[in-house]
Amino acid sequence: MELAAGGLLRGWLLKQHRALLADFLDALGVPHKDGVVEALPGTMADAILQAAVESVLSKHPPEVVAVYLHAFYEMNETRWQNMKTLLETDPRLQFAH
Repeated sequence: MELAAGGLLRGWLLKQHRALLADFLDALGVPHKDGVVEALPGTMADAILQAAVESVLSKHPPEVVAVYLHAFYEMNETRWQNMKTLLETDPRLQFAH
C-alpha cells in the first residue's frame, strides 16, 4: 500500500501543485524539470533551506506545503538532517492529530 500511496501523492503534487514544487526547488537553487529532480545535493545550507520554506509558505496553502515537504523528505534517497529537524520542530509543518 505504501508504494501505491506514494504514487498517488506524487501524481497529485505534480498535477495540482507543480508551482509549489518549482518554487521550492528554485529557492533552493536545485535544477529541475517541471518540479522533478534528477539528483539532490548531499547537503543544503540551513539559511537557504529556511528561506525556501518561508518562501513557499508565503505563496501556497500551508497544509499543502506541509504535505509536500514531508513527501519531499521521505521520497528522496538524499535526506537532509536540517530538513528533518524543520519538519519535526516547525509547528507550521506539523499535522494535527
